[in-house]
Amino acid sequence: MRSLTLTSEEINGSTVLICKGQLTLEVTDRFKSQVKAFFLAGKPVILDLSSIQQMDSSGLGALVSLWVSSKSASCPLQLYNLSAPVKRLLGTTHVLKAFEACGSHLTKLP
Repeated sequence: MRSLTLTSEEINGSTVLICKGQLTLEVTDRFKSQVKAFFLAGKPVILDLSSIQQMDSSGLGALVSLWVSSKSASCPLQLYNLSAPVKRLLGTTHVLKAFEACGSHLTKLP
């Protein structure tokens, strides 16, 4: 069974979600609903993807869907510390340009 866990931290007024595991079809619905719940607070949300070991096209779709939802909610969404599988898939599909990169957890966001 593929799994994904999310751990949240509040840093400099932003919610950092540390994602661990695999971002694949089996977990994308749960992933999207968990992340969207943080949009309600109106704080910037940063997804730390350093511990994502595998991501498929459904995971890619989930990230794009969350990006669209964050824009609708006027809640900034950023990706941080991309693992090699995530960087490869986002780069290959040219989706990476849609997301703002966050230099570090401690970067003060507007």
